[in-house]
Amino acid sequence: MTKYGSSAIRDPVHSYIPITPEEGKVIDSPFLQRMRWISQLSGVRLVFPGAQHTRLAHVLGVMHLGGKYAEQVFADYDDKDFRVQVARLGGLLHDVGHGAFSHAYDDTVYQSLYPGNRHGHDTHRIKMIHSEYLKPYIQDCGVEPKDLVDLWEGKDRVMQAITQGAMGADRMDFMLRDAYFSGTTHFGSIASNRIIRK
Repeated sequence: MTKYGSSAIRDPVHSYIPITPEEGKVIDSPFLQRMRWISQLSGVRLVFPGAQHTRLAHVLGVMHLGGKYAEQVFADYDDKDFRVQVARLGGLLHDVGHGAFSHAYDDTVYQSLYPGNRHGHDTHRIKMIHSEYLKPYIQDCGVEPKDLVDLWEGKDRVMQAITQGAMGADRMDFMLRDAYFSGTTHFGSIASNRIIRK
């Protein structure tokens, strides 16, 4: 069983998101804290003034949903705790490579850094998790950067689907979160608990 301790983050979409002390260190690191200043919806907030939510809030939600998903899917597996932790970190760090203005950064700065790569933030996140600055935080959670790369690249298709699949944690969180902050919950609602619990 994952040891969450008494720490939790209050979230308007998911209520309380429990975190382990080790996850707290990843969240408190400069690599995640910089995401407080990156808008989730970039220019959309010019049309929907309530849509001021950030990439940090989103990845916390993806971590939470990814962990809940993994707890259900791998309930009878001997390595359940490890899989849950990989799913949670995979969700928490899946957007860590984003720059200012989110995807617009891919079309400008990352296009220069990684020519021909349409998703430069995905390439950059792999560099970041292998860096001497972020890697120790990941290892303190009992996970290696390679485990996260394997998840994102689909070496285990179930793990990838949990985090980034068509009904995965990433899409579920941004549908719920974007609808909530944009004031469009009348067509952006998803029964995430029902989907996760089968």
